Amino acid sequence: MALSYEPDPLVRVAVVGSLRMLAASDARIVDAIADALAEDPDVRVRAAAADACARLLPNPRARQALDAAAERERDLELRERIRNARTSGGYLSPGSRWDQLRARLAPHRSGSIHGMVCTDESGLHEPGLNPDPILVFGAPRSGTTYLREILDAHPDVAMTNEFRVFSWLHAAVAALPDDDARVFEHRDAFVMQLQRELPDLLRRHYAAIAPLAKWWGDKNPHYAQDPAILQSALQLFPGARFVHIHRDPRAVIASLLRKRHADGRPWIGLEAAHAMVADHVRNALEFERQVGPARCLRVCYEQLVADDEAGARAVFAWLEIPLAEPVLELCRRQRERRTAFSGPTSDLRRAGSKAQAIAAWRGTVPVPRQAESLQFLGPLLLELGYEDAASLAELQRG
Repeated sequence: MALSYEPDPLVRVAVVGSLRMLAASDARIVDAIADALAEDPDVRVRAAAADACARLLPNPRARQALDAAAERERDLELRERIRNARTSGGYLSPGSRWDQLRARLAPHRSGSIHGMVCTDESGLHEPGLNPDPILVFGAPRSGTTYLREILDAHPDVAMTNEFRVFSWLHAAVAALPDDDARVFEHRDAFVMQLQRELPDLLRRHYAAIAPLAKWWGDKNPHYAQDPAILQSALQLFPGARFVHIHRDPRAVIASLLRKRHADGRPWIGLEAAHAMVADHVRNALEFERQVGPARCLRVCYEQLVADDEAGARAVFAWLEIPLAEPVLELCRRQRERRTAFSGPTSDLRRAGSKAQAIAAWRGTVPVPRQAESLQFLGPLLLELGYEDAASLAELQRG
């Protein structure tokens, strides 16, 4: 059961997290975790193994592995944390330099290892992991990816990128049970069982892909496509928090129309783009009204990119997550030179510019359709504060 056969250290971290859930049933699994703590060349894997051993105390083999690592671990900060864990009988305490090392996992958390699921039968959520998720949504091309990058840059936050698992959960507990061909007898009892057990299953999954995370969640613009998805997430996770990011609808339309498939085909047509933007934004705004500002935060993309650090501070303050230096470092790098996180279709040096949004919209929407487009988008522009009645009327005249 040696982990050395797996070349990707990020996968080894996930495997260690999964193995811990099975350790009570097989001594060989504890041996595999102990071997990883003693021999793995990557400090991230050794830290995950040390955390697993600390959680397995008073298991004698885990205790032996920690005792040895407390003397031989070559990373000084990790060695100190292991020594503290042995005496406290708890989990590894946070450490500033290790947390920054762990932040390097962030770009990969939603990659090849995201399908690994722990199989703990305890029915209890992970110690140290917040029981409720964070969901980021909004119309596509509205800055959801950048906001996810800001959140995931925090060493204690694991934000997956379009895992879309809350859509799956909604289908499992609310959509599929309505189909008699899929479940018939015992329907109500089975759905109740799903509602009890699926939240713990998802928590264990996030504990496996991000063993040291405290906060977790997923970014998916299309959670706003169907408001029932957000309601199901709230039903399954009563303490869930939601972040809706919006952008000038004209800029969103232009970005959607400029987006292309790999073979050069347009990603979406004119009418479908308008319908998508309107549906996503209206559903998101209605959900905001239903749950209130204490549960759903509205973020303006233009304000975020006008002052990235201030925007990040506001989001983390609302989430009640202490801000971390890697988040601020990301914001500063973006202020110096913006990075293309999701196939950019506009000049990133002018990100958030109203003039650019209007120019992009005029450059992509055919002139004969612009009056119709503006009439369609007008209510959204007013409600989101991008225009007032006077400025909108001037645009329509002109």
